[in-house]
Amino acid sequence: MIPPETLRFKVPFHGKTLEVAALHRPGQGPPLFFLHALGGSKEQFLDAFSFPALASREMYSVDLPGFGASGQPDDFPYTLEAYAELLHALVRQLELSELVIVGHSMGGAIGLLLAERLGPVCKGFLSLEGNLTPNDPVSSRQAARFSLEQFLGGGFEIILQGFRQAHGKGPRFLLEGMAVCSKRAYYKASVSLVVWSDSGDLLWKFEQLPCRKAYLYGDHTRSLEAVRDLEGEVECIQVPGAGHFMMLDNPVGFYAKLAGVLEGFL
Repeated sequence: MIPPETLRFKVPFHGKTLEVAALHRPGQGPPLFFLHALGGSKEQFLDAFSFPALASREMYSVDLPGFGASGQPDDFPYTLEAYAELLHALVRQLELSELVIVGHSMGGAIGLLLAERLGPVCKGFLSLEGNLTPNDPVSSRQAARFSLEQFLGGGFEIILQGFRQAHGKGPRFLLEGMAVCSKRAYYKASVSLVVWSDSGDLLWKFEQLPCRKAYLYGDHTRSLEAVRDLEGEVECIQVPGAGHFMMLDNPVGFYAKLAGVLEGFL
């Protein structure tokens, strides 16, 4: 099995260029395009590259600007729509004629906006507890209660303390990611995520998205309003033995479900 390679791209954005880092492995079929959660990084999906049922698939796992090894410019907007616009430029730069987007939490919301921009290029979209409703933002809503100055001056540390006191692989992973992320990016992305989640537009866009799609969620996750709202409209798939970070809590179970969905898609 071919191990992933870390690539760095110079992506144009409004007359400037941003450095975007990504894990990549060549392969067959529409590439899988993984997008991480708020505070996360491309390594969130590292197990995908060694999962046997996905061994032949081409894959990208991207560090969003402000996170992981991607650039952290102060003048980037760090809004969901700016991320979608930048990633659209990256997809064009990569000359991808088709792909399947897999987005987790904030990455699911960004992936939804990206899928909308890509049109027929997007052959499938998998939302992994992606933000869709006002009940979805948790840490982002906590961050958005601060002003930017308050957040940079101490609010970020309050968020970190909450994750230090939490249990599970997800919080531990986020602590690693947040140790290297831009505080400004985390705050601005949080504010944008709350605004979009509260608008009701994400749920409507997901239901109207014309490509094949599914919503995956962990069986240990708190009650999900989105699952109730999507019932009868979009296939909802439960991942056993997992919470919000299903790909870390139960990687074998999660990627088995993911591979099954993809087999049905293509």
